[in-house]
Amino acid sequence: MEKLINGNRELQNVIDEISEIAGYLWDRGWAEKNAGNISVNITSLINDSLPDISSSPMLDLAEPSPYIGGMFFLISAAGSLMRNLNKRPLDNMVVIRVANNGAAYQILSVNNDSVPLVPSSELPTHFAVHQLLKIRNSTKKAVIHSHVDELIALTQIQQYKNEEEINRILWGMHPESMIVIPQGVGFVPYKLTGSVDLAQATLEKMAGHDIVLWEKHGVLSSGESVSQAFDYIDIAAKSVRIFFMCKASGFEPEGLTDKQIEELKGMIS
Repeated sequence: MEKLINGNRELQNVIDEISEIAGYLWDRGWAEKNAGNISVNITSLINDSLPDISSSPMLDLAEPSPYIGGMFFLISAAGSLMRNLNKRPLDNMVVIRVANNGAAYQILSVNNDSVPLVPSSELPTHFAVHQLLKIRNSTKKAVIHSHVDELIALTQIQQYKNEEEINRILWGMHPESMIVIPQGVGFVPYKLTGSVDLAQATLEKMAGHDIVLWEKHGVLSSGESVSQAFDYIDIAAKSVRIFFMCKASGFEPEGLTDKQIEELKGMIS
């Protein structure tokens, strides 16, 4: 990994930011054990000092991603813990180059013990989202997946397992939710973790949302930076936390009125 950085200050800044956000995810309890993963498109940061990669084997992708062919990504390693990613980022991340045709990828990094690292099991979903961002010429480069207690709990309650109800709670509990995530949260019914089905369902929702909630599992968020992707998750969690705090106190939360929500929409339109 050090050879890939090789004095690249911009790339080091991205690694430092990943480390910082990984610490936040761990501190908030949103990344138990090896839960959660982070990826960043670093193609624009790769310079001419890249070491020879011709000997790195190509690994087939279950679902080709031609629009991100030839691109480079940083992604948390399979089995890595966010608390370790925070403390020792270079030992817990993988650098990947996607083949030019998008049908395979190469792993370009090893840890300090020269042991090859393997990307997160959620790689298909991350690549699907990054491909969508490329197709849409988006400036977003970062994707975060985490297990956010408050949002997962909401999907354990039958009456809230739909997009309309979820977003009514988010926007109703705090004005900032409408300002930060005006498109609301996309909701994906339960799918097997790491599956192509989950990736495809996420892709459909990501087309219109910055953050997607997976039923009984967690959230996926995209942003121009890792910090921005985290902020989308943070405000959504705060709104739902307020909702449950009111419920736990024995009161039904009043929430913002439809008129007040519309007024907020008018501010950002």
